[in-house]
Amino acid sequence: MRVTPRRIPSKWILQPQISLQIMFDPLPPQSRILVTGANGFVASHIVNLLLQRGYRVRGTVREPRPWLDQMFQKYDYESAILPDLAQPHASLFEGVAGVVLVATDNSFDQDPALIERVVQGTLAMLEAAKNSAVKSVVLTSSSAACNTLTYASEPTVIDNATYNDAVVAAVQAGTRLERVPGETVYAASKTEAERQAWKWVEENNPPFRFNTVVPDNVVRNSHFQRRALVLTFQIGSRVNPNVSESIAPVRAFLQGWYIDVEDVARLHIAALLDPNIQSERIFGTAAKFRWTDVIAIMRRLRPNNPNIPDAPNDIQCPFDYALAPRAEQILLGFSGSSWVSLEDSLEQSIVDLE
Repeated sequence: MRVTPRRIPSKWILQPQISLQIMFDPLPPQSRILVTGANGFVASHIVNLLLQRGYRVRGTVREPRPWLDQMFQKYDYESAILPDLAQPHASLFEGVAGVVLVATDNSFDQDPALIERVVQGTLAMLEAAKNSAVKSVVLTSSSAACNTLTYASEPTVIDNATYNDAVVAAVQAGTRLERVPGETVYAASKTEAERQAWKWVEENNPPFRFNTVVPDNVVRNSHFQRRALVLTFQIGSRVNPNVSESIAPVRAFLQGWYIDVEDVARLHIAALLDPNIQSERIFGTAAKFRWTDVIAIMRRLRPNNPNIPDAPNDIQCPFDYALAPRAEQILLGFSGSSWVSLEDSLEQSIVDLE
């Protein structure tokens, strides 16, 4: 059975009542879910929503994170130390019904060997899941896996078949690409990890559902990250309304598509729990935005703040996501609501920082 990413027929788009053939049982509340990198920006939100829905969560961390255990102490949450994803112990999967693979190497190490480490870690976790009672696995990918952000003059449509081959070729040639979201090797590692994961699933035909979530710029400050370093391109944690200099380091990444971190978490959980979602590459892309939009929103939200800088000359994002409507359909089915707006995300970030 071929299980490469499913191409969603246009007739399915934005039709919430559609029911696909059920091939897998749903994961009932009280099931144990394994979430890797539980202390991370996106993963901590996934853990929180799972716990709120009555699931038990085992979260992997590279080293003890007492603040994380304290954050979720009123829930059925436990941390598991896993320094290396490529060496998961079988006990990690005991009693686990679902797995969300969020953790990756985001050290931005420029050694090309990082790519192989990330790929091997991903495949090792899939292999361990295959040899357990796991029913559903979701892998967190990234827009870095499918888009170089080189902003060619011709518009580009990103779909299931689109991978960031240019960045992989750049690493192989020992060069770097400008305007890549993140460092070049990091982007190549995300590209190859997702591509090789789909290949592994196709070749091994595991007994679990498999989906990936591909978010673009993830927005909003995280209240789970007060004592943790956030190494992702979320806007909220950097757009401090009181420190204009905090904006400068991320200007280059702020033309594209955005998604609120809560929506990223919801897409992961929907893909994990819904038996009708299978073999899909889910693109987490709410809407296009530019740095000019961010500045305009910030000034509207805090009109008396003199530290908000003028908007630079920016570029209109030329690429589109063919399956963005499918992700919105999944959100509507999961929570009954569509995307969180950019303004609402930024406003919540400001509130959290003040």
